Amino acid sequence: MSDYSLTENNYKATLVLNIDRKVVDEKMGKVLKELSNQIVVPGFRKGKVPAQIVKSRIGIETVVEECVEEIVPSLLEEAIDNEKLEVASKPRLDKVENHKGDVVKATVTFDLFPYIQTGDLNSIELEIESPIVSDDEIQHEMRHFLKVDAELEDAPDDKIIDESDVATVDLIILNPTDEESEPLLERKDMIIDIDDNKDYEQIAIALKGHKLNDEVTGELSLGSVKANFKAEIKKVRTLKLPELNDDWVKANSEYETADAYVESVRLKLQDNKYNQALSSLTAALFDHYKDELVNGVHATMVMDMASTEYSRLTEKLKASNLTLDKYLKILNMSYTELEDSITNSAFETLAMSVMLRSVARTLNIDPSEEEIESFIFDSDKQNFDNNFENFKNYFFEKEEEKKKFELAANLWKDWKKILKSKSSSKKENEKYFYFMI
Repeated sequence: MSDYSLTENNYKATLVLNIDRKVVDEKMGKVLKELSNQIVVPGFRKGKVPAQIVKSRIGIETVVEECVEEIVPSLLEEAIDNEKLEVASKPRLDKVENHKGDVVKATVTFDLFPYIQTGDLNSIELEIESPIVSDDEIQHEMRHFLKVDAELEDAPDDKIIDESDVATVDLIILNPTDEESEPLLERKDMIIDIDDNKDYEQIAIALKGHKLNDEVTGELSLGSVKANFKAEIKKVRTLKLPELNDDWVKANSEYETADAYVESVRLKLQDNKYNQALSSLTAALFDHYKDELVNGVHATMVMDMASTEYSRLTEKLKASNLTLDKYLKILNMSYTELEDSITNSAFETLAMSVMLRSVARTLNIDPSEEEIESFIFDSDKQNFDNNFENFKNYFFEKEEEKKKFELAANLWKDWKKILKSKSSSKKENEKYFYFMI
């Protein structure tokens, strides 16, 4: 490993790598060959320009810098691992010093993740749902599984709809900007499971207490916009669930007994609750420390991450044969607004990382980079990929429907802002998008 010196000041690191000249000389042949393919010299074919001519044309200092740029990454990685540095921005090769002697000096600078003063964590009061799973929750989840073999029986005409029923309705969602115009959505014979319909939960709740042939009206939340709906009940059927016994469990799961199956459901629900509690805790801490995080996250860190996010977006657009201009037009967004949106998202992601690292340090926990990145970046990337596909499928298959197009574009823009807030309202707003596709 090459010798180096490290200085840190206000979470900015300067690393001077002392590279053995022999290493540079060994790399020079390859670099000169690559450069000979890039320059045009009369009398020589590309790639056949002699090394001495390449040096004279380009300059030995440039050639050495090219060599150093190829050598630095591996040396930098070793130094970062050796010093256990938490790098927060893309390292920059600021200077190459090619003086006489056996060493070429390369100066690299980068940001380090800052830490905030968390204070006494026990003094922060948070309200988080208990991760204890109730018997009612287990029964509700079991109903969902038993529905695999459930039978539907026509209910009596005077049957009052409850959680055990499935209703068939004619649904109309009115345009919130003009209820006299063409409906935003109109579906015939739409089936709604009253007990298990996350995507149409507001409608399912409104149907409870009604019966066959009733016309039910209510209000839907589409992002930040409210829209009225009408649902005429055309049919009511009641779910008849099979008995939960060992035979059913063996036929429909990997378990041998009903007790083992129920316990697996309990553990699954408990795991979900722990994850929800963790998300609530993270969001609450983020809000608690927001002022410290605003001051702690450096601008260069934010710009580096924003650049990465912008590149990811342009790659997605290119893969989908979409232009940036068309994308912005659909979002009803200017390029400046897009830049602001990406920058804000980058700040929030970095601030979340800083907060997690700071709290972990206070609690004497040493999470790995993989654990931190998995907690923050993987979920964000999955959300980005899934939502981009929804966006593309809806807008580019139905672009001619201008009224829906304009309304949905504005809602999508608002939905994205809510998604970035990392608040509990995120799930509520995801429901809207299912309607639109």
